[in-house]
Amino acid sequence: MAGKGVGDKVTCGGREWEIRRYDYFGRGESLVTLGINNVELKDLSELEDIDGLQCLYLSKTTLEDMGGVARFPDLVVLKLWDCRIRKISGLEGLTGLKVLSLGANRIESMDGIEKLEGLVKLELSYNKIAEISGLAKMGNLELLDLHSNVIKEIKGLDGLRNLRFLYLGSNAISGISGLETLSGLYILHLEANKITDINGLGSMPMLYRLKLSDNPIPNELLDSLGGLSEKVFNRDTMESEGEDGFANDPQAMVAHSKKKG
Repeated sequence: MAGKGVGDKVTCGGREWEIRRYDYFGRGESLVTLGINNVELKDLSELEDIDGLQCLYLSKTTLEDMGGVARFPDLVVLKLWDCRIRKISGLEGLTGLKVLSLGANRIESMDGIEKLEGLVKLELSYNKIAEISGLAKMGNLELLDLHSNVIKEIKGLDGLRNLRFLYLGSNAISGISGLETLSGLYILHLEANKITDINGLGSMPMLYRLKLSDNPIPNELLDSLGGLSEKVFNRDTMESEGEDGFANDPQAMVAHSKKKG
């Protein structure tokens, strides 16, 4: 029996949700999309069959197990935000996945993402992750968001030759290391950690923003950054100049960089 498609509605949590087309990447290519929020949903097997589903966005649900996601092999974007997921699982068959967002869950390990070689954007902020791992084969990754976890050391980033946006703020990082190969970074956020020394920043000719606020770094060390110093947003500078929106819109940042080049 054929599953549902664009324009049809699925029932979840006693409510109906319409399957739509949405241009997620802003490139004129609309994706078959289903969005559901604020419902009781413990397992993805509760969802009805949907033909060619490409974007699944669930937020503020009671979802605990993501294993049932394998039912939707055409997924390009998977966002399971603010649920109750403890373990990353069921992703092995999602070979076309480009965006994975599992923020605000209860995840303690990055195990389960190793085979997602085509991933471009990975968001795991607001979890309980202690160690960066599983990224060795993600040469296409452009954005990595591990903000608000319990990471103590920067490592496991060596193979990320296309990484442009790295968010590691609000962790427990005490030293800057493991960034030597990331010469293409546009944005690096390390605010609200335990960093006292800036050794390890290295040469970052493409860097547009370096955020170091709320770290116990002496001002004289910040002054020693040389060419990077004008790109540091620290203490009062961060608040007075404000955000320019690039962090939330990577495509705009890329376009900006190309114009400058």
